Amino acid sequence: RAFKKEFGITIMNHIIRTRLSAAYDFLRKGCAVNKAAVMCGYTDVYNFSKMFKKIHGISPSEVKPEKTIIEANIFGDSKGYKYCK
Repeated sequence: RAFKKEFGITIMNHIIRTRLSAAYDFLRKGCAVNKAAVMCGYTDVYNFSKMFKKIHGISPSEVKPEKTIIEANIFGDSKGYKYCK
């Protein structure tokens, strides 16, 4: 109760959001959906996808990976893209 009073969300909701935020980062780095799900503590990819879409508004497969520095150079971008891994 103290957590919800302090932060406005339940601790379980905070844990879910933290896991799915990490999953988003893994997906942006080119991780496969099923691997990101497992790395964030989900054993069921369907449930992971459902929760991910509820929180982020898009499905995990819709997350676009970041460009690598090599890709940025090939396409003429120089905006400081990070390495995928």
